[in-house]
Amino acid sequence: RLELEYLAQSEQGQSPAVTILLDGKLPFEQSGGLSLDTIWVDDGTAQADSQGNAVHPPAREESRRLTMILRDNSTVHDGELLFALPAGETRITVQSAGPLALYGIRLLPPETLLSYAQVSAGYPEIRTVAAWETEAENMLERSDSAIRRQSDQSDPSVAPSNARSLTLNTLGGENWQQPGQWVSWRLEVPEDGLYTLSFRYRQDIIPGLPSFRQLKIDGEIPFSEMRMVAFPYSSDWRTMTLADEQGAPYLFYLEQGSSVLTLSATLGAKSEYLPELQNAVYFMNEIYRDIIMVTGVSVDLNRDFQFEYELPDLLPNLEKLREQLEEIRRVIGTMQTGGGDEASSVLGEIVRQVDGFLKRPSRIPQRLERFRTNISTLSDILSDLQKQPLELDQILLVGNGSPVKARHANVLEKIWFRIQILGYTFMQDYSFGETGSQAEPLKVWINTGDILSSGVASGRDQAQILKTFPDGFVCNGGDPESLQRLLISGFVKDPACHKFPFSAGIGCNDDIRDIFPTD
Repeated sequence: RLELEYLAQSEQGQSPAVTILLDGKLPFEQSGGLSLDTIWVDDGTAQADSQGNAVHPPAREESRRLTMILRDNSTVHDGELLFALPAGETRITVQSAGPLALYGIRLLPPETLLSYAQVSAGYPEIRTVAAWETEAENMLERSDSAIRRQSDQSDPSVAPSNARSLTLNTLGGENWQQPGQWVSWRLEVPEDGLYTLSFRYRQDIIPGLPSFRQLKIDGEIPFSEMRMVAFPYSSDWRTMTLADEQGAPYLFYLEQGSSVLTLSATLGAKSEYLPELQNAVYFMNEIYRDIIMVTGVSVDLNRDFQFEYELPDLLPNLEKLREQLEEIRRVIGTMQTGGGDEASSVLGEIVRQVDGFLKRPSRIPQRLERFRTNISTLSDILSDLQKQPLELDQILLVGNGSPVKARHANVLEKIWFRIQILGYTFMQDYSFGETGSQAEPLKVWINTGDILSSGVASGRDQAQILKTFPDGFVCNGGDPESLQRLLISGFVKDPACHKFPFSAGIGCNDDIRDIFPTD
């Protein structure tokens, strides 16, 4: 393992990166373009706008010396990189893509972690009744400015809860899903003792499959089981206490005072099949290219291409592909939680299609277009499986002598909360500019039709983003007329808007930030 001590900062939103050479050569593909950690904190506290909606505080990058063991940055492998070095002298070259102050390089042996059974054997026999909790959005630091607090109004038990205004009451989701991204919190341990760790979370983005996190306390993984903590798929908020396969909670011995808890996104158990899935996509592309070399791009469906003679390796390759896909499907099936997943469904369809190719090779031309579509679909799934989204609401530290109290809302509370949200949408003011302005406001219509089904009006977030641009524009010296011209020039005329350019329509899936210049 290679550990660097350095000082570097991101440039234009890109993390600093280095390439490692051994005796002037790249030892393996993954040693190039290795991202270095940066540390981001909130610059101040969250503020509220004139309507009471919470506004994200700006992110500030900390400039300080960091120590990091180089990790695999590829999208299908995971973990710290291991460099094979012979005895004697080796010249190590560190190439940086940007400004970098390098203070030291250390060679470390592979990490060996004790299991929970070995670590817990040394615990004192004590009963702890103290407890402590924190809201997940109260993070200490994170590795990426993109990791932000989120506003969730789907459940009144998500704290703090407000039906009228947007509150930043959760952390993560789709902005905390890339392997290597981490978030840390300060734990205030009330007394020396044994504690359980629980997380109130939601993972409703990757259906049927868990997301993984690596857990560290004060910079160290406490035992081997914390290398990859699985957060099962859940479309609702749930509280999970870290436990073994039999459901027995893991205990952590902590001393009174402050500790730092860190969760890092990791591929976890998915790294067992993602390389094979990537190879399968490559193999399918090779088979497809071999076939169209015989058939051409415009296939004559009435011709018998006699693939057995033209491509003698085709049927053996299809047999090999089938076995490869079946094994990947089996491994994915062992990880399924909360129902089926898209990957298993698509893999099953491709296996059935390959079976058809093997039984009747003459029918391959008629089914070739569908085979090409399945390659594209499987490639998209591979990209999705590399993501590890996780949204957190609460972290609980509970002594081994006390029960974990999970908060939840009953059906009536949820219904009443959604009725309140709907009622307040008729009172919300989305007009731009300062309160009391005499200028005619720009009217922007945004779809909020999903509020009754999900409890969340996505259009409110978009309107809030829109509102921040004019407010900042005027505060920085822009005049209202220039603002109106700037806004109008970015919109495409909607036939449904009869008063254009004084009003404009924006689709629910449009990214509002793409409309405005970044400067």
